[in-house]
Amino acid sequence: MDHQAAPVEWPADKVRETFFRFFESKEHVEWRSSPVVPLDDPTLLFANAGMNQFKPIFLGTVNPTTPLGRLKRACNTQKCICAGGKHNDLDDVGKDTYHYTFFEMLGNWSFGDYFKTEAISWAWELLTEVYKLPKDRLYATYFGGDEKLGLPADFEARDTWLKFLLPVRVLPFGCKDNFWEMGDTGPCGPCTEIHFDRLGNRDAASLVNNDDPTCIEIWNLVFIQFNREADGSLRSLPAKHVDTGLGFERLTSILQNKMSNYDTDVTGARPYSGKIGSDDMDKVDMAYRVVADHIRTLSIAIADGSRPDHHKLLEASIVAKVMGDVFPELKQYQSKIQEIIAEEEASFGRTLVKIYDTGSIEGSFGSFIVNNVQVYGGFVLHIGSVNGGKGLYVGDKVTCKVDYDRRSLIAPNHTCTHMLNFALREVLGDHVDQKGSIVLPEKLRFDFSHGKPVHPEDLRKIESIVNQQITDELDVYANEVTLPAAKRINGLRAVFGEIYPDPVRVVSIGRKVEDLLQYPDNKEWLSISTELCGGTHISNTREAKAFALLSEERIAKGVRRITAVTTECAFKALELASSISAEISEACKSEGSLLEKKVAALKSKIDAAAIPAALKADLRTKISQLEDGIRKLKKKIAEENVQKAVKAAIDVAKIAASEGKTFCITQVDVGLDTAAVREAVLKVLEQQGLPIMVFSTDETLNKAVVYAGVPNTGPKNGQVVLEWLNEVMKPLKGKGGGGKNGIAQGQGSDASCLSEAMDIAAKFASLKL
Repeated sequence: MDHQAAPVEWPADKVRETFFRFFESKEHVEWRSSPVVPLDDPTLLFANAGMNQFKPIFLGTVNPTTPLGRLKRACNTQKCICAGGKHNDLDDVGKDTYHYTFFEMLGNWSFGDYFKTEAISWAWELLTEVYKLPKDRLYATYFGGDEKLGLPADFEARDTWLKFLLPVRVLPFGCKDNFWEMGDTGPCGPCTEIHFDRLGNRDAASLVNNDDPTCIEIWNLVFIQFNREADGSLRSLPAKHVDTGLGFERLTSILQNKMSNYDTDVTGARPYSGKIGSDDMDKVDMAYRVVADHIRTLSIAIADGSRPDHHKLLEASIVAKVMGDVFPELKQYQSKIQEIIAEEEASFGRTLVKIYDTGSIEGSFGSFIVNNVQVYGGFVLHIGSVNGGKGLYVGDKVTCKVDYDRRSLIAPNHTCTHMLNFALREVLGDHVDQKGSIVLPEKLRFDFSHGKPVHPEDLRKIESIVNQQITDELDVYANEVTLPAAKRINGLRAVFGEIYPDPVRVVSIGRKVEDLLQYPDNKEWLSISTELCGGTHISNTREAKAFALLSEERIAKGVRRITAVTTECAFKALELASSISAEISEACKSEGSLLEKKVAALKSKIDAAAIPAALKADLRTKISQLEDGIRKLKKKIAEENVQKAVKAAIDVAKIAASEGKTFCITQVDVGLDTAAVREAVLKVLEQQGLPIMVFSTDETLNKAVVYAGVPNTGPKNGQVVLEWLNEVMKPLKGKGGGGKNGIAQGQGSDASCLSEAMDIAAKFASLKL
C-alpha cells in the first residue's frame, strides 16, 4: 500500500507533535512509550493502555529514587495492541472503519498533582482552541453514580463540563462506561469521556456510547481517587491521579475529515470505496483494512521483542517509513521484522528471576528466619517466619545475619552468568539478547534470543571463553555511576525492558569501571563483559574455579536456554564425563549381546548425566558409532546365519530325499535367529518339496525356536503343520502358531528337551505326513 495521500492540514506527525508541545507547555514531561511486550508485567499479554507502565506509581510500589518515581506530570504516545486476552479487537478489524489491533494512545498523566478541573479544562482547550474541533459536535459523559455499590455521582466532573457545554451535551452513565478499575482490588475511580459527532448539525446525544461509527469516543479521562479493598469497600486515596487516553488514529481521522481511520496517512492505505458488510461484496475493502492494521501490529510487536503467531506474509518496510520517526526501533529492527514476518513463526518466552539473600534477624524476641527479600516502593521487605520467642515489634534491637555460605555459592554463578552473556555474543553474534536468567546456589540458567539450536562446537567455544576468563584470574569491579554515564560505555549490556534506577551499578570484568567511564567510546570495551547489575559477585574470576555448560535447549520460538554450573559442581560434571568415557572404552572390549546391553545402558546414562553439553555430544557420537558397528555386525551375522541354516537344511533334505523319506527334521546352529530358521524351511519347501522341521537353540538362555513347513498342496495343510508343531512344543514347554501357507512356528523355554522333541517330530511325521 504505497499510495501517497494528498497534503492535509493535519498530517499524523503534526497531530502527535502538537499534543506533546501542548502538554509540555503545561509542565508535563514527554515520556517514552513502553514496549508493547510488557516485560515486567506478567499479567498482560500486550500493553493495551498508556497507564500500563505507570502501574507501579498507582500501586505505590515504585522506587521513589528512580526517574519514574519522581514523575509528577507526564505525556506520551503509547503503542498498544488489543489482540488477545480481555481486550481483543482482532475479530472486529476490517468489519468497520475504526477498529484496530495496534493503535497509538496519546495520554497525559498527573501523579498526585493536578486533578479534575485542570484535566478537563486542558482537554477542552486542546481540542477546541488548538485542534479547532467544532464545539457543537462535542459531548461529554461523566459517572452518574451507583446506589447499589454505594458510589456517588461525579458532580465535580459534571460541573466542570457545564462551564463549556450545554447540559444536554453532558451525559451521565453507569459503572460499565464511566467507572474504571484496575482489577478486583486496587486503585479505581470515575472517568469522563469526550465523544465527537462526525456529521454535525443534529442532536447526537442518543448515539453516545451506542457503537455508532458517526459518533465516537475520542478521549477518556480517568480520575484515580479510590482504592477497592478486599471486602469490596472503597477507601479514598491520599494521592489522587489522572490517567487519560486520546485515540490518536480517531483524532487524526477527524482532523483530516475522513470517516474511516484507514483513510488517513496513519496507515497509508490506498483509496478504496469504504464499503463494509454486505456492501463490500468481494471483501476487497475489508482486506485493505485488515492488512493495513495487522502489518502495524506485527511490526510493533516484533520490534519490542515478541514473535506473533500469524500465518500471513506481510511487508513491513512501509511501517518503518511511516512510523520510524516516532518509534525509532522500527527502523533499527526493520530487517529483523521482515525476517520474522516472512518466517510465519511465533512465540515469545521470557523468564527473569531476581535472587535474594536469606538468613535471620535475631534478638530478644527469638529469631526471624528470612526466606526472601524484595524491594517495593523503595522499601526493603524481609519475608519469612518467626521461630520461637515472642513477636517482633518496632523498636526492638536486632542482629541481621546473612547466610554467607549460600551467598558464596550464588556469587560465582552470577559472575559466570555475565561471562556467559559475553561469550554468547562473541560466538553467536550481536543479535543475542538476554531474555531472562536465574542464579541459584547449585546452578545458573540463562535465556537468550537465538533462532536455532547452538551447535556443540559453538557450545565448546562458549564454555572455553568463560573458562579462559577464569584461568586469566580477572578482577571483577563494581561501581555506582549515573545512568546516562553508564549508557555511554561501549559494549554495555543490559536486560531488554528492565527499568534501571539512577544512579546504577556497573559491573565490569577485567577493567576498572573508572577506565570505562573515562574513555566510554573505546572499542576495547567490546572485548570485555560490562553490565548493569545490582547483584552479588566474586572479586576475581579465579573464585569460580571452573565452568561447565550442561545443556542448551529451546524454550520458545527464537529463545534458547543454557543451564550451567561452576566451582565444585563443574569439577564433578567433568569427572562424571571422564568416567563415562572410560566406561565406553571398557565396553568396546565386549562383544555380541553383552556389548549391546552395555551400549544401551551407557546411552541412558549419558542422557541423564549432568555433564558438559559439548562432551555429552562427543560421548553420544561414540555411542552412535558403537551402535552403528553393532548394527553392521548383526546384519553380517544374520546374513551368515541364513546361509548356514539354509545350507544345513538343504543338505539334510537332499539326503532324506535320496533315501526315499517323505519328511526331514534337522537342527541348525543359529541361536534364536528366527529369520534364518524360517528361510531354511522355505528353501527346502521350494527346492525339495519335502515336509520339514528345523530346530535351533541358545544353550545359554535354554531356549529353542522351531519352524515347520509342509508343501502347500491341500486345504488342510495349515491344520496339519500346526498339529505337528504343537506336539513338538510340549516337551520344549512352548507354544506354536501360524499354519498359513503351510508354515508354523514356535518358541520353547526348555531347550534341554530338544532330543525328545525331535523324536516326537519324527514319529508324528512318520504316521501323518
